[in-house]
Amino acid sequence: MEIATPRLPPGCRARLHFGAVGRPVLGVEVDGQPVGSQEVTPEVMWDQPFDLDINDALKPGKSQRWVVKVVKDRNAAGVWEAG
Repeated sequence: MEIATPRLPPGCRARLHFGAVGRPVLGVEVDGQPVGSQEVTPEVMWDQPFDLDINDALKPGKSQRWVVKVVKDRNAAGVWEAG
């Protein structure tokens, strides 16, 4: 997905928020470069929200290609939704 990156006010940092993502690993790339990931462990359940600090990957005022990768585990199934 192409996203036009806005300019941030001085002192602000950009974070990408995920409400919940399935297992085992989520990866985010900006312009082909890895930005971060979240591995699911017993301490970090699949239905827990998390943030990635993406500030260093941003090029304000330019269009950037964003890729979010979710790897589906053969044993995991279904979609979790907040009730």
